[in-house]
Amino acid sequence: MQEAGTQSNPNESYWKSRAGHDYARQQRQRAEQGNRSYEEQERWLFGYLSRRAQEAGRRLRVLDFGCGFGRLARLLSDEPFIEYYGYDFSPSMVAPLVADPPASLVPIEERVRVAESLNEAFENQKFDVIFTVSVLIHNPPEKVSHTLQLFLDHLATGGEICLVENRLCSFSCRDNNWHGGCWIHDYASYVRGAEITVLHKTLAEHDIYLLRRTLTVEEPVYLSVEGAPPTVSTRDQLRLLGLERIKQAMTHLEHSSSLHASIEGELRDAQERCTALAHELAEWRKISSALSCTLGIPDTEGPEVIVRKVEALRTRLSLLSAASSPIYAPLPMVSTPPMKAVWNRGLSQKKNPDARPFQWEHQQDTEFAHSDPRFEGVCHVFHQEWVGIRAAAGSLPGKKLAISAVKNLARRDIREICELLADGGITRIIYHGVSHQSYALLDHLARQGFVQQYIVWHGTPAQWSFKNERDLAFLALSAARKGIVKKFHAIRRGYSRLCGPTYFHPQLLNAPPRVTSYRSSLRRESPTIRVLVPSWNLFHKNVHANVVGAALHDRVDETWVTSKDIEIPNWVSGKVRYIGKPTARAMLDIMAEADAVANVTLVDCHPMVELEALAVGTPALRGPLFLDSLEDHPYSRLTTVENPLSIDRIYEGLGRVLDTPPTELIDMMTDYRSLLTATSIARYADFVDL
Repeated sequence: MQEAGTQSNPNESYWKSRAGHDYARQQRQRAEQGNRSYEEQERWLFGYLSRRAQEAGRRLRVLDFGCGFGRLARLLSDEPFIEYYGYDFSPSMVAPLVADPPASLVPIEERVRVAESLNEAFENQKFDVIFTVSVLIHNPPEKVSHTLQLFLDHLATGGEICLVENRLCSFSCRDNNWHGGCWIHDYASYVRGAEITVLHKTLAEHDIYLLRRTLTVEEPVYLSVEGAPPTVSTRDQLRLLGLERIKQAMTHLEHSSSLHASIEGELRDAQERCTALAHELAEWRKISSALSCTLGIPDTEGPEVIVRKVEALRTRLSLLSAASSPIYAPLPMVSTPPMKAVWNRGLSQKKNPDARPFQWEHQQDTEFAHSDPRFEGVCHVFHQEWVGIRAAAGSLPGKKLAISAVKNLARRDIREICELLADGGITRIIYHGVSHQSYALLDHLARQGFVQQYIVWHGTPAQWSFKNERDLAFLALSAARKGIVKKFHAIRRGYSRLCGPTYFHPQLLNAPPRVTSYRSSLRRESPTIRVLVPSWNLFHKNVHANVVGAALHDRVDETWVTSKDIEIPNWVSGKVRYIGKPTARAMLDIMAEADAVANVTLVDCHPMVELEALAVGTPALRGPLFLDSLEDHPYSRLTTVENPLSIDRIYEGLGRVLDTPPTELIDMMTDYRSLLTATSIARYADFVDL
């Protein structure tokens, strides 16, 4: 936490023996008891670094001096405009960050370093911003003066030092004996060869000091009070404003214990722990009383019922708090561009530029959903433009929230969403994929204490060749590694080592939509055989192989495609018919009219094309999915093409399907649909601990 010297002192001993996990827990308890200073620091610092990066027009190289257990590392390290580095002198404080670093900081030893001095850790390295947050207050004056000079030596050209530390004071003095000793510092008196800007009373409990190297003999001083624009000031004016803080310090010292500083620090920590425990006990009694009086829980109810009621009440309170609290989730610096490469081709509906950025319980997302009373408090969050994932989430039981992947959620939108979640009795949220928009919602709810949040990733590492896919996959994984979400799952298996301990096993499976209005494929009277290839033309969709394999088959009369940009040899193209890009509802009608669907893709997870066809009674060819369940089912063996790149294998797979007696095929599909639906819903219930 400090720039250590050669001589040991109570402060240094305290921080070298303090466990980072304990200090992290202590900060959480302070926040739970109403201390908003951590939230305020993070919000201001994020905005400050964002503005600095925009002014520079490039990524900033930033040093977090006194990084500790990684509170700010986890907030800042994944931001695209920051190249984060951290320094601390205490191995025990840094241990949680080293043991579980954000993915963007791996290998951790290159970005976060523990050493006795800053020079030893980052010798000859320069940074655009060096910042501290409540670090220098734990160092005596002589060390602070030395440390500030080191900061100036490590500044890059045009760089800036940012100190989020004690309020202005007239002179440096000891403030109390907490944490081995705390000081308040007159930073302006330490600085030579630099200009200083003081942001006084911008934060509730701290002042901000911005230092830049100056090459002139002048050492200008600027002052901003309560957010006003900075004006020219003097060091004498700063000292005058600092009298208030000196008076407060004298009051502290009057009541300070005469015990050794290290002992008093331990007593202070113990007092905080006892206060936190007393607060938790009081809250429990308050909630228990509310449950008894307001909700009418009988005394005869068992503890499990009480716990469920408490959980529901706590969740509702956190959502209402999220609806009314300031929103400072890390929104993107600029509007997120559309997903041109992967998601925006083949959309089933025209874009409406005036449409709202979210839809609650839209008919498209509820019409074919399965029903299960266990999921009454579950909300699925997904994206309007990502049609396959939207269909997958729409088939599952629970409430539905469809947000835009290309329009930013305004603060009023996030507040309205929080109110809808609270009114809907939502206790668990599943995010199907993550965008910057959904991450803003996820992060905001997490900061308000909503802990039952989960991510299901529907992509594959092969799609990381697209920058947008890669960036959003890393964003989702970082949320899992930071512990922002309770569990993470990738439908394409094999992410457990990358994700970490929040990864969920076994494999989640998509469910076919609940469709009851279609008859079986025995209904058709026409002898014409028609095969549908419904995917848009991308490499991993393998459309050309599907179209050619179907068009070559002598029993197939027509091959329907939904993508215009398909070119195949002219001796087989005569059977190909372009049918346009239907809406989601119309696609089911078309599938019901087809005799088979060809969807032998290369890297899809668990494609909804296959399951939508299954729901309307039309068999669908698929590539190998490597599912951990039902792969030995007769329908899976019948429809799986082991080599998706082989036109011959697709041709042969289609032949197997067409040769299967209709009655046998219908029985096979009915059994598979029933088993898959039951397995999917059961595993999702396990995923969210229902």
